[in-house]
Amino acid sequence: MMAEQRITSGNNCPLKVTRVRASAWTETKRRRFLNALATSCNVQQSARSIGMTKNGAYALRGRDAGFAAAWSEAMQMGAVRLEEVLLENALAAAERLTREGPLSFDETAEPIDEAPAQPLTADEIRLMLFLLTRHADGHKGLRHIGGRAHRATREETNAVLKRKLDSLDRRIKAVT
Repeated sequence: MMAEQRITSGNNCPLKVTRVRASAWTETKRRRFLNALATSCNVQQSARSIGMTKNGAYALRGRDAGFAAAWSEAMQMGAVRLEEVLLENALAAAERLTREGPLSFDETAEPIDEAPAQPLTADEIRLMLFLLTRHADGHKGLRHIGGRAHRATREETNAVLKRKLDSLDRRIKAVT
């Protein structure tokens, strides 16, 4: 693979073509990082996939406004994708419970046609929820209201969960 090159100049020097250091954030690396981030919402994994560090990614975001804006957009896309995957799995599980009943679990039963080919493991679900939470809460579990930080109360989170479950229940009833 050929190293990327750029045109540079110095004091009283003509323009010249120089190689970009392997540790530099090239346009190709930026694009690949942002694509991985839009897929996974995981900064460390995305940086590692291109041979860079998460600290380097955060530093670049801090000094490059264009990259920061693209990062934000990639995180939004990644969060939507993770939510879709989680909802698909939740709906498939709810469908199984509706068809089979909660007490008639049978490990030898055939999978339902509408269910995803490979259901998520508990660890995958926990990771996705963790990443979504970090994304939604600005990495601190806090929401800023009126210039001061506010941590959601148990009642607020319960209300949000109840609305989501009610919505899921309506979708299931609409299908059946």
